[in-house]
Amino acid sequence: MDFRRRGASESDAELWAWRLDGSALTRLTNNDVGDDEADWTRDGSRIVFIRVVDWPPEVFTMAADGAGPQRITAFTCDFGASEPSWQPILCEPGACRRRG
Repeated sequence: MDFRRRGASESDAELWAWRLDGSALTRLTNNDVGDDEADWTRDGSRIVFIRVVDWPPEVFTMAADGAGPQRITAFTCDFGASEPSWQPILCEPGACRRRG
């Protein structure tokens, strides 16, 4: 499971994880930027999420324990990323197509 907890502002949101029984609350990120919209791989080994350092929001990945966050996008437009997922997405004709 995962959730975010807002800090003093939206730009200070952090990612946390816990077991299904509610135990073992673990902070996965700890920084001065906004981390949000996490999704786990099927095997639970990695997490994809949105990080807002500067505009626009970028997609990052990291190990399930929060180690080694790496940016995987480098947007140069005004809109950025949202709702990353490890799952395949089927789009309308003419739209981008992402495969798992």
